[in-house]
Amino acid sequence: MQEEDRNNSHYSVESIAQNNQANNVPPTEGTEYIKKKFRRELYFVSIVLSLILLGTFLAVFIYYLKNKMLQGNGVLVPNKYFIKQVSGDTQSVTLYAQYDGENVGNYPNIYPNIMVKISLQNLNNVESQSSISYLQINIQQDKGLNLKSSQQSGTKQTKDNQLILEDIDLGPFDLEFSSQGSKLAFIILRKSTNEKIFDTVDFNIIISQYYSTIGTIIPAGNFYGLGERRTTNFSFQQIFKDVDANCAYGPCNKYKFWNRYIQINQQAFDDGMGNGYLSGYQPLYLIQEESNNYSLFYIDDSFSGLEVDYYSQVPNTNNLEGLVFQSYTNKINFKIFLGDTNPQSVIKQYHTFIGKFNLIPFWALGYHHSKIFLPPFTKNIKKFLDYVQKLKIPIDSIWTNFEISYEGNYFKILNQEIVDQLNQMRTEYHIKWIPQIPSEIPNIESCKQYVIDGVNFNTFIISNKTKTPYQAEGLFGKALFIDYNHVNSSDLIYQALQDLNSQISFDGLWLSQNEPSTLKTGEFINEHQLNKSNGEFDIINKFSDIQFNQNLLNTDALHYNKPDSKYFYKPESGDYLYERDLHSSNGFMQSQTIYKIMKQEMNKQQPFIVSSSNRPGSGMSIAHSTGIALNSWGILQSSFIEIFNFQLFGIPFTGNNICPLQTLNENDFPGASELCTRWYQAASVFPFMHSVQAFTENDPFYFKDYPYLQNSVKESLNLRYSLLKHYYSLYVFQKGLGMVFMPVTFVFPEIATQDYILINSNNTAMIGESLYVFTVMTQGDQQTNTTLVNLGVPPQLWVNLLDPQIQYKGPFSTKYDFPFQGSPLIFLREGHLLLQQSTSSHRASLLDYTFIMKTVLTVVNQSNLNIQYNSYGRTLAVLDYNDSQALDKCNQQGCELKIDMNVNSTNNKELDITINFSSDDSQYFEEGIIIKQVQISGVVKYNDILLQYCKSSEIQQQPFDYITVEKQLAPENYFIVNQRQSTFNLKITI
Repeated sequence: MQEEDRNNSHYSVESIAQNNQANNVPPTEGTEYIKKKFRRELYFVSIVLSLILLGTFLAVFIYYLKNKMLQGNGVLVPNKYFIKQVSGDTQSVTLYAQYDGENVGNYPNIYPNIMVKISLQNLNNVESQSSISYLQINIQQDKGLNLKSSQQSGTKQTKDNQLILEDIDLGPFDLEFSSQGSKLAFIILRKSTNEKIFDTVDFNIIISQYYSTIGTIIPAGNFYGLGERRTTNFSFQQIFKDVDANCAYGPCNKYKFWNRYIQINQQAFDDGMGNGYLSGYQPLYLIQEESNNYSLFYIDDSFSGLEVDYYSQVPNTNNLEGLVFQSYTNKINFKIFLGDTNPQSVIKQYHTFIGKFNLIPFWALGYHHSKIFLPPFTKNIKKFLDYVQKLKIPIDSIWTNFEISYEGNYFKILNQEIVDQLNQMRTEYHIKWIPQIPSEIPNIESCKQYVIDGVNFNTFIISNKTKTPYQAEGLFGKALFIDYNHVNSSDLIYQALQDLNSQISFDGLWLSQNEPSTLKTGEFINEHQLNKSNGEFDIINKFSDIQFNQNLLNTDALHYNKPDSKYFYKPESGDYLYERDLHSSNGFMQSQTIYKIMKQEMNKQQPFIVSSSNRPGSGMSIAHSTGIALNSWGILQSSFIEIFNFQLFGIPFTGNNICPLQTLNENDFPGASELCTRWYQAASVFPFMHSVQAFTENDPFYFKDYPYLQNSVKESLNLRYSLLKHYYSLYVFQKGLGMVFMPVTFVFPEIATQDYILINSNNTAMIGESLYVFTVMTQGDQQTNTTLVNLGVPPQLWVNLLDPQIQYKGPFSTKYDFPFQGSPLIFLREGHLLLQQSTSSHRASLLDYTFIMKTVLTVVNQSNLNIQYNSYGRTLAVLDYNDSQALDKCNQQGCELKIDMNVNSTNNKELDITINFSSDDSQYFEEGIIIKQVQISGVVKYNDILLQYCKSSEIQQQPFDYITVEKQLAPENYFIVNQRQSTFNLKITI
């Protein structure tokens, strides 16, 4: 405002009076007028000032909200990093950027200078003599902005400092990025199709001391993975379809990663609100692109906590979907793997990178039963074993509350009588013992020596506040926690395990609550006071609502960090690593340490370890239980999805608890018996089958009011054991890579775009490529004891294993009345063959060598009434599946016994069958397996009406029946397959 304007706008009593005189206004009246006008002006000014203050307050408040929205909403904040220089070599490009802004909201210490290195990496696999390549994106602080000369070998420079990537080889990837002086952004493309698979253009990038974020557009297609969580859809596209489109300017779904123990009364369903994270930390996702190729993305170096937010509409992108990754650490590290249209190809690459999964012992594929036995302890165990033996129910191991009889000592049974009785039962019933081993060492009298040894050898996690061993509330009072990164941790846990093994010779271990979890939040800093502070990391709570230390260790607790550290060493971190950095790896370090001890020191050649906590690479040592929950249809419906995910994660031997920890009393829980029936039917095909029952009265074996429950449990378990060797062989053939239990669309991708009911992945699955499983996971009619379902089958002919009269030619969908009593429907695929056993034995380790050969033929040639068929199958060229040395060899080198069946049918009256067995290595196959029965389905049976068309090409369009023929071989004619005999001939009259 000009000085003259400001003077003219200045009001005073004197100037107004002079003005009144000039206008002949009477003094009294003028003065009153002046006062009134002055009051009005004053009132007006006060209103203006109030509005200005209000506006200022709103502006500040909006600014605060805008910054606050960055929490889970980084997509809305402008990217303030700008490219200053670019450099590269033959297989990498590095972008150097500077931050041109202030700290945003609650995020302090944003790094002013960062570097983005995008490079092609190669990993050679010595065992398989193969290599894989992947693209690595590493974004971190660049201390001092180390600008490089772009005039290096393999690079060229243009006026805008954009590299021309003529001599830079990124393999199957292409790269685009912004020019010098522009906002930092880059795009990763699949070279062969030019599809964008990672596009950061419309997303914010922040790298700071405690927080880093980046985002990308989601390519079209299905989307899988994103950590251990309970949901009833495997593909996130199905979940995203239900998202409100109005959430575009905020995250529609939040997915958090932080290992935590779920209490029994928590269902922990992932509703997309960020509260569904469980014991697993699996930061990866698999995408099916528009071209139907698959790519896999692994967010490495993110183990200090992670949130992934989904946006249904990213601003300025023509309504494209996006993901924002928020890592609570100071770097971002992606690894991208490219596959083809078969998802197995890219999944195997990822498994090669993180470490192949190891086989569990054969007996561990059997049924595990866990329950709480009340005193008298061993008497009640024996009573239970007598009962299941009477019912002829297959079972292989007992998990129980051994520590109750130990009086709080997990490693020593103080009552020798109990020791003697347990060992006697182990021999008498051929049962395996699986004790529970948590991460804690109770600070009680019976564990005094372990505490003393741990303190003397510094093998406990250390409190950052007291610089003494960290103590928290455990099951039996104060407890200490082994630091498995410490060089001496193996010595302490070995002695403890050896004490237990010398008493009961355990067969496996259950590592429960090994996040580790605690009964109460916080640590003891004196006799009674719990301190809940995470120290300097409390600042992270300002921009994350992950409950980092709720019933867990405080994140500022200290782990060993020296050059001789067992698993993780970071020289820049000094003598200690924080719990924040190793929390997600505690279970991994514990299981790896114990696995090596069991195998190398205790001569348990195939260690069996079940762990709650897990991360990438855990499959090298563990099977996984997905946690305790209450009975509900929803938990059952999530079971296949959880298993699919863990097959993807490389921990294939996974299952959820069957009929978990809840009464089967129909008065307390109407429909409980039906739910438990359906659960056992579904669980009979789980890769890892176990039930956790609280007390005997809740056990389905004792539940007599609804006989279909007990009968279904028995039938489902018998079906499982009849296929146990076939099922186990599929995992051996994988050699530690890829999936066995998988969604139908992974084997038949063509049906993914078609509206068949079988796409509902929560109750259908493929076991390998030959078996299709259909189960019921919805409530039925308790008057008829049936459930009316839509039964869908994939393309080709499918024949039910137990009743060959049930057969369908797919793709096909029909209504089917599924009875409560019975086992799941398992169909054998056209062109495939398998060996199935009888179930006279109810222990996996006691199964014999006799089989029934079952096959569904496929037509390969047809001329009038002469038809040629074939089918193919395989099994292990191993007799004794308990021979760990033979199985180790098979797992490393292979010992596949191939089975080819060729069939000729003349005049539709007789089948001339040739069965050929071949193996590259049958070293462990001298005695031979025995085939005592052959069942052949898929035989074309022409009726009289169709015979007149036999000379016409129209025969292919005519309806015809498929029949099943069987041949029970006499004992003297059994097929004994061994090194000396490998080809067999058979004739069967139709």
